Amino acid sequence: MARIGNSIVCVQDDDIVKVHVHTLTPGEALNLGQRYGEFVKLKIENMQEQHENILTNAPVEKKEEQAPKQKYAIITVAAGDGLRDMFKELRADIVISGGQTMNPSTEDFVEAIKKVNAENIFLLPNNSNIVMAAQQAAIVCEDENVHVIPSKTIPQGLCACINFNPDIDFDMNVTEMSDALSLVKTGQITYAIKDTTFEGMEIKAGDYMGIKEKDIVLSIQDKMEATRRLLAQMIDDDSEIVTLIYGEDVCEEEANQIVEYIENNFDVEVELTNGSQPVYSFIIGVE
Repeated sequence: MARIGNSIVCVQDDDIVKVHVHTLTPGEALNLGQRYGEFVKLKIENMQEQHENILTNAPVEKKEEQAPKQKYAIITVAAGDGLRDMFKELRADIVISGGQTMNPSTEDFVEAIKKVNAENIFLLPNNSNIVMAAQQAAIVCEDENVHVIPSKTIPQGLCACINFNPDIDFDMNVTEMSDALSLVKTGQITYAIKDTTFEGMEIKAGDYMGIKEKDIVLSIQDKMEATRRLLAQMIDDDSEIVTLIYGEDVCEEEANQIVEYIENNFDVEVELTNGSQPVYSFIIGVE
């Protein structure tokens, strides 16, 4: 690809590779890609025109309203008031609304980058489907020092923020925040909207699915039991901290029952937060 274009972005998502390239000969890029597998989705755009449109249509902040220049800024993505508050408490400057069912666009990231007015900017997408939009925004804003920390889950994004240090240099922060992504295991409880199968597992509409990293590991009708079983699969002898974030369909009493289960069965510290997030009844981080 480097022979025929530039601004190359490659993101691996299990057995799918997403490739973004700027080229004057898109036909050559397609021919090259066909050598390595089948296309799942194709998108060809006039990036010069898109770049001009984004910059032209981006909101212009009045000087008196623009934030003062700062050394660092963190832009992240989350859905739910509680999750937004968590990121704000961890020094995130802008939390773009979005997640599994509403992916922010490249333009959303560009608008946020222009708004923060910082010398160095970190983007935390917190979802594998959003990583490429963040990377494209970094390319569009080539005059800014923007780095994408490729967080694919909310716990990864939180862990990256915790490891950010405003007192060290940019490159060291890139290393510390990127390395932090591997320090946390992610689990999620969500419900099935239709009957399906996953690697031989029968999933019925209305079931609660336990997702460990990217794999569905269980599917049952009881939300609380699904959460307990998922936790049992995630927590091991090396685990020290469990972050439990409950969503908009979970009441405080249910969340406290899960905390009690963890404390009675595992030697770990539990941090409970009302994330108010849609889609996921529980988001779990295990460190």
